[in-house]
Amino acid sequence: MILPREIDLGSIKPGATAFGDFRMSDLAPGAVEYSVSCPDDWDVVSGKLLRMTVSSEPASLRLELTIPDMTENMRGDKSKMPAYQARMKMETAGKELVCKKSLKAGQYRKAIPLTSIGGQKNIFVDFRIQAQQEIPSIHLNPQRLDLGVQLSGKTLSKKIELTNKSRDKLQWSILMPEANPKELNRELLKERYFSFQNEELPEPGKYVIPEHLKEAMELSGKWTEKNGYPLNKGNVGAMKFRFQGTGISVFLQSHTEDGSCSIYLDEVLLNLPDELSGQWEKKELLIAEGLPDGPHTMTLLIR
Repeated sequence: MILPREIDLGSIKPGATAFGDFRMSDLAPGAVEYSVSCPDDWDVVSGKLLRMTVSSEPASLRLELTIPDMTENMRGDKSKMPAYQARMKMETAGKELVCKKSLKAGQYRKAIPLTSIGGQKNIFVDFRIQAQQEIPSIHLNPQRLDLGVQLSGKTLSKKIELTNKSRDKLQWSILMPEANPKELNRELLKERYFSFQNEELPEPGKYVIPEHLKEAMELSGKWTEKNGYPLNKGNVGAMKFRFQGTGISVFLQSHTEDGSCSIYLDEVLLNLPDELSGQWEKKELLIAEGLPDGPHTMTLLIR
C-alpha cells in the first residue's frame, strides 16, 4: 500500500526546493523489496537504483525537488526560453538516489518507477516551474491592513513593508485609486475579508471566537489573545475555519523559530515548508487559489 500515490508539490520558483513524502507498507506477511528508479529520460547523478524494504511497518520515501536559480541554454532549442537544471533527490533509510533534468518553465507530471518481484508500478509527482518573469519583483508585507474599530476623532497609523525581490533596481510609485463605486462593488463581491480580532473579550488574556464568526470557526486546545487576536504559545491546539470561495490567504502576526505549524485544506495536509519555517513577524500566507467555487475548510494545527 502506498500513500499517497501522487504528490502535488505546487508551484516552485527558481532557487527554491519543494519536499514530498510517500509512505509504503505491505499488509501481507513478510517483506517486499522495491527498487526505485529515476523518471524516464532523467539522468542519474548518484546511485543507479534505490533499494528499500517494505513490510507491515510503514517505510518512508522522501522526495526533494530543487530548481536552481541559474538558467542554461538547451542544445538545439531556438525558442530562447531559459531552462533550469532540475535536481530530484529520493531518500530512504539513509540511502539516496539523485536525478537531474533540464526543464523549462511550465507544468509537469513525472512517473517514478517502483520495481519489485511482482512487477512494476508507478508513483507520481506533479509540480510547476515558475518563469522568472512570473515572479513578482515587489513584495508587500502585509498586503492588507486590519484597522479594527476607529473611534471618532482618533488617528490610526499602520506600516506596510516594501521589499525589492528582484536583482535589478526597482522604481515604484503610489497612485490613489479613482473613486468608482461600481468597480469597488465588483471588487468587494470578488474578495471577502474576515478579521479574527475580538474587541469584546469577556476575560483579558483569553481568546473567544467573535460573535460574527461562531458559525464558521472552531477552536481546540489552549489559546490566549494579543490585542484581541488569537495567540498560541507552543501549546497543542487547532483552529478550523470554514469559507466559501475559490481560495484563501491568512495574515499571520508572528512565528517563532521553534514553532511547529501545519495547515490542512479540506482535510489534506499542505506542503508549505518554506513559508512555515524560521522566525518572522507579519506575513501573508497564500494557502490556496484556483479552487472549485464552493465550501471549503482550512485547519491550522499547532504542536
